Amino acid sequence: MSWLATPFAPFGGTHAAIIAGAALVCLACGVAARRERARGGRSFADGFAGVVLGWNLLANLWWVLPENWVLDTSLPLHVCDLTNLLLPFAIWTRHRLLIAVVVLWGLGLSTQGFFTPTVNEAPADLRYWLFWMGHLTIAAGCCVIAGGVDYRPGWKDWGRVVLIGVAVVLAMMGFNAATGANYGYVGDRMPSSPTLIDRLGPWPLRVVWLVLIGSAAQALVVVLYPLLAGLIGLLSDVRARRRVRR
Repeated sequence: MSWLATPFAPFGGTHAAIIAGAALVCLACGVAARRERARGGRSFADGFAGVVLGWNLLANLWWVLPENWVLDTSLPLHVCDLTNLLLPFAIWTRHRLLIAVVVLWGLGLSTQGFFTPTVNEAPADLRYWLFWMGHLTIAAGCCVIAGGVDYRPGWKDWGRVVLIGVAVVLAMMGFNAATGANYGYVGDRMPSSPTLIDRLGPWPLRVVWLVLIGSAAQALVVVLYPLLAGLIGLLSDVRARRRVRR
């Protein structure tokens, strides 16, 4: 099929279909977690976390194989990679700081990958699916937390997560300077595809803008998160009422 060999092009029909499909999957996961939570259970959320961890271990193993090794992408050091690795433990432990990091990084930062994706491969390339699955598991995981965990982010959470983020950025800048990589997109190179970063000016000043914009995006998550949890709750209630009528 020709579409398997066609490299991904942003802002087209395929891109829109991916976003729409991902939104449906995320909401469905959130509703499932919410309905189980209403019954006093958590097996769906915990099982989801196990699947995410297993998938991440396999994906990271694939990336470090000699034939797939690329310094810029093979180590799990991008924000999305770190969020994916933390997500299962946040769901299992329900530790507030872990959940805060996953939710604020996941919704405030990693979802940017859906709107300005850096994937250039065609569907025939496994890298294409690794990219989209890596972002889908984060977004779906945040919806699982919104539906299945009694958590609402506050400004104290925001402040702590921003400080952690600044520490990670500084560490990534040091690693990038030593290796020539571009993890976290805070190195002295642009991403492979057009993104907001292209408009932020020269390095290293653009890193400051990245931190400020990222902090603002995470603040927006604090404000809007109750709407996501409310939507998931509403959809869960509607589905429950329909089943009762039947």
